[in-house]
Amino acid sequence: MTEGIEMHWMALVFSIVCATVPAAGEGHIPQTNDPELKAAFLLNFAKFTVWPPEMLPPDSPLIACVLGGGRVAEALEDLTRGQQVQGREVIVRRIDADGPIRTCHLLYGTALEGPRAAAIVGKVASAPVLTVSDSADFASRGGIANFYVDAGRMRFAVNPEAATRAGLRLSSRLLNLARLVKEDHDGGGR
Repeated sequence: MTEGIEMHWMALVFSIVCATVPAAGEGHIPQTNDPELKAAFLLNFAKFTVWPPEMLPPDSPLIACVLGGGRVAEALEDLTRGQQVQGREVIVRRIDADGPIRTCHLLYGTALEGPRAAAIVGKVASAPVLTVSDSADFASRGGIANFYVDAGRMRFAVNPEAATRAGLRLSSRLLNLARLVKEDHDGGGR
């Protein structure tokens, strides 16, 4: 029962964050390129994702990897310090493209465009890794989620097909807040 209340509460908080992020330059609230805002989205993505038990056994930590995006890694480290996701400690690792990305549960990469996006998606093909990028067409190129800006507000797109292929189950609450995209098998994006 407590878990259901917590999930409902997190969905409410997540929807408020999505709805209230102001356009760049308004007040002191995080802007669309703000590392703290991206870190908050990433943490909420993890809270609304279920990994296969063999990838994330009980009592094991959740590994959140950051490829590039040093400021996002710092913000995610600060945000997760002392926090748990689904009762698990969160460990943030900074990695490079040749690093052990298949051991990550969550992989955030900045500037994953074209061939670089394809290479990362290929390296985690069929692995239960929640891939997220700030590149606007990452989800349509085979990643699971990406951030994009709409009317000055940060939003996110999700590729449910990629999540299913990775063996991940995304909460309907997360999917209801996302722009759902299909994979562009021709490689042209969207």
